[in-house]
Amino acid sequence: MMEDGFRKVLIIAYYFPPMGLSGVQRTVKFAKFLPKYGWKPTVLTVEPTGYYAFDDTLLKEAEEAGVKIVRTRSYDVNRLLKKQGVIKMPSERMRKILQFFGDLFFIPDTKIGWKSIAVKAASALLEQERFDLLFATAPPQTDFLIGAELKRKFEIPLVVDYRDAWLDYPFKYFPTPLHRWWHTHLERRVLKAADRVIVTHRRVKESILRRHKMVDYKEVIIIPQGFDVEDFPPLNSDRHIKPVKMKIAHAGTFYAERNPSVMFHALANVLQATPKIRGRIELHLVGNAREEDRQLIKKLELHNAVHFLGYLPHRECIQQIVDSDVLWFV
Repeated sequence: MMEDGFRKVLIIAYYFPPMGLSGVQRTVKFAKFLPKYGWKPTVLTVEPTGYYAFDDTLLKEAEEAGVKIVRTRSYDVNRLLKKQGVIKMPSERMRKILQFFGDLFFIPDTKIGWKSIAVKAASALLEQERFDLLFATAPPQTDFLIGAELKRKFEIPLVVDYRDAWLDYPFKYFPTPLHRWWHTHLERRVLKAADRVIVTHRRVKESILRRHKMVDYKEVIIIPQGFDVEDFPPLNSDRHIKPVKMKIAHAGTFYAERNPSVMFHALANVLQATPKIRGRIELHLVGNAREEDRQLIKKLELHNAVHFLGYLPHRECIQQIVDSDVLWFV
C-alpha cells in the first residue's frame, strides 16, 4: 500500500544510533537513502543503553532524513550498564571470557532478551499501520528471529541483511555440538521465512547456499559495504605538497586476532634501524583503545609516534582517513 507515494518498511535493528562503532553505519545509511527509492523507513531499536561508543551525529543524520525511530527497553546485559553510558573496552582476556559465557548461555546471542519486547512493540505498530516490508539486519541474530516471527504472524514479506556471517563468523564460539546444531536450525528457520537474503560478501552467500540447500541462488543478493559521498569533504589538491610527516591511519576496533601488535613492532624496528626518520612517521589510531595496546606502545617506546585518537564522530573519522597518506587495514 502506497502512502504519499511511498511504500513502508519496518527495519529491525538492535544496533542503531546513538550507538556508535561499525555495526550501525550500514543500517543508518540504508534508512537515510531508502526514501530516494520510494520507501519510507521506520526503525525499531532499543532505548539508549550502555555501550562502547556513541555517535549523536549519526542519529541527527537519520532524524534529518525523516527516519521514524521507535525505541523499546531490552532485557540484556547492556541495559544493566545504562547508567554508565560509555563502557570501557575490556582486555582481550576479559573479552574472551565474556564471549564464552555469552555464547554458552544465550542463543543465538546475548540480545535474546529483546526478542519478546520487540515482537510485542512491532506487533502494535503493524496493527496500527500497514507496512509493505520487514527488514531485519544482523548481528545480533536476535533481529532475524524477531523478523521471522513477525513474518509468520502478519504475512508481510521479509528481507534479512547479513552484515556478518552467522555460523561462519570468525569470532563466534560454539561451546558444544548441540550449540552449533541449534544455531544451524535457527538459521534455517530464518532463511525459510525470508523472501530475500542480502549479504555483504560472496563468501557468505556461498556458505549459505552450501549449508541450506532449500535456498535458491537468486534469493541471495550481494550488496557490499558502500560509502556516503556526503561524508567526504572536498579534497584539497595541494595538501600533499612537501609533507613534513607521513601519516598512517587506522579506523576501527582491535579485538581477537585483529590487533596492532605486528604494526607496532614493525614501526619500532624501522625507527630503530633508521633513527633519522623518527618524528617523520606517525600512526594515528581512530577507535577505542585497549589497555594492553597502550602498554605495548610504552614498552616499545613509540609514545611519540603512535597516537590514540579515541572514538570520533563519523565525519571526523572520515576526515582522519582523507588526511592520511597511508591507510592501514587489518
